[in-house]
Amino acid sequence: MRSLFLTPFFYVSCDISKLTFGQHCFHFLVLVIGDFHIPDRSVCIHPAFKALLSPGKIHHVWCTGNLTSRTIYDQLKFICADVHVVKGDFDQLPFPETKVLTVGNLKIGLTHGHQSVPWGSRASLSMLRRQLSVDVLISGHTHVAEAYQYDGGIFLNPGSVTGAFTPLQKDPQPTFMLLDIQESTINLYTYRLVGNEHKVERTEFPRAA
Repeated sequence: MRSLFLTPFFYVSCDISKLTFGQHCFHFLVLVIGDFHIPDRSVCIHPAFKALLSPGKIHHVWCTGNLTSRTIYDQLKFICADVHVVKGDFDQLPFPETKVLTVGNLKIGLTHGHQSVPWGSRASLSMLRRQLSVDVLISGHTHVAEAYQYDGGIFLNPGSVTGAFTPLQKDPQPTFMLLDIQESTINLYTYRLVGNEHKVERTEFPRAA
């Protein structure tokens, strides 16, 4: 796994409204997002993030839940027609608890994460990954963005796109992820709100042969 904090002048070329990263072309572009908590804990997505989430460029949306309103689901469908959502502990809409998605020979599991005890436990999430028989497990609930390899799998948490508070995290940093799945690698771009601007961290995971 390699991690690279991108320089400020690179942020412009990293705009989701474009399909290219300099000379790099996206292969399978996925927005990984969750824990909106609108309107109960947050009013809206920050304009710096909203400007990035334009329709027509993202191929798929994978959401970890806690939209807490139908309006947010409709907004995700506006960004991209192919939207997969799992149910958060504050969602009333009838989303499934877990989903398994397939990209070529890569299997991805999607869950909110409140079912794991303690929350965010690597051992608990690893057990769920094995139960779902997936290569990558995406979860949320902690409102803290994470990306790591553990026990033979890849684990992603997009955090909270609005920075909604939790009992354990009163002032989380707003974050979401962009996943670019290539034939031999998985390129992850974690977007973080710093002040009124977004910054991007790139992490590269090799795909198993």
